[in-house]
Amino acid sequence: MDEQTKKKWLRVGLHVGLWLLFYFGVERWMTTTIHRDNNLVINIISGLDLILYVSLFYFFGYFIFPRFLYKKKVTVVIVSIVVAYYVTYLINYFTFKSLLSITDGYAGNEKTYIRRAWDVFLKEEGGWLGGFTSLRLLAWNYSISLFIPTILLSIKSIRDILNFQRKSAKLEHDKLILERDKLALERDKLALEQENLQLEVNFLKSQINPHFLFNTLNSVYVDIMDTNEQAAEQVLKLASLMRYGLYESNQGQADLAKEMAYIQNYLDLERVRHGHQVSIGFDQTGNLTGYQIAPLLLISFVENAFKHGVRKSKQAAFIHIQASMQDGLFTFIVKNSLGVSETNKAGIEPGGVGLVNTRKRLQILYPDQHELSVDAKPDSYQVTLQLRLA
Repeated sequence: MDEQTKKKWLRVGLHVGLWLLFYFGVERWMTTTIHRDNNLVINIISGLDLILYVSLFYFFGYFIFPRFLYKKKVTVVIVSIVVAYYVTYLINYFTFKSLLSITDGYAGNEKTYIRRAWDVFLKEEGGWLGGFTSLRLLAWNYSISLFIPTILLSIKSIRDILNFQRKSAKLEHDKLILERDKLALERDKLALEQENLQLEVNFLKSQINPHFLFNTLNSVYVDIMDTNEQAAEQVLKLASLMRYGLYESNQGQADLAKEMAYIQNYLDLERVRHGHQVSIGFDQTGNLTGYQIAPLLLISFVENAFKHGVRKSKQAAFIHIQASMQDGLFTFIVKNSLGVSETNKAGIEPGGVGLVNTRKRLQILYPDQHELSVDAKPDSYQVTLQLRLA
């Protein structure tokens, strides 16, 4: 026998024991005191009362209330109460009428309860509908058959409500704990990803002393400024790129205009490097001033265009970039030509690891605020990012 079955039988035994205790300790004493009749009448009345009490208690407490009252189906409850009242009235009325033949009639100089009730109001006011036409019969029927079940059902209803509230509170508590754990996991995940990104940035920064590098670049710029103006301009742009990457990236947000200037400097250096072999275009529309963006978020798209498009092409190549702002919606498009390579033949996305990492970064920094789409064709590759900026 499992634990659940044991609890069930223990509850049944407890109920039986309590009803027996009530019958012998309360009901028979009350019946004897009130009726003052012979043992046969006392046994019939007390036994009938017990049957009615038990029937009403379990019918309403374990069937009507849980299925209808607690679910606010009031009409069914009211109909059930009226029917139960009428059935108990009919039982009591015809029981008293039938017991007239066996009652003692008198206890000393006074009439027995059955004889007195019949002579005073049952005989004149009773009948099939007497319980609905006479207030005295209504009170009489309620007092002898419904009063005790009402008390017991009230106690059980209060207990049921308290149990329901306790279970609801426990469910709500468990739900809050689950939500808290879920948020904690998400927070830990974000913290870990941010820590990994910061470690990567710190690792790149640690590869060379930036002050030494900038000082060296400044010396080179001064040395060649008078003799080779174009080379000096390249050195200046390179220093600007490195300064932005090292210092601006320490902040969580950077000016969108500075990010665009960073990309412009990068493209200028690539133009000098590739010359006329690559057509490089960069168009900016809309007012970009006053908007913030995560630093170095867009450069990976540009780097991929050169890495997977220009450098693997054996013929004239192109890279066209468009940046626009309209009502807080920033659109960044990078389109490049594709050279025939083993990677493209295998059907692998040219974006590579850089695009994958950028996708992850967008999910972390701009959830539900961005849309990234890729249009891969045999001879060209286009990445379009739409980003909602404050």
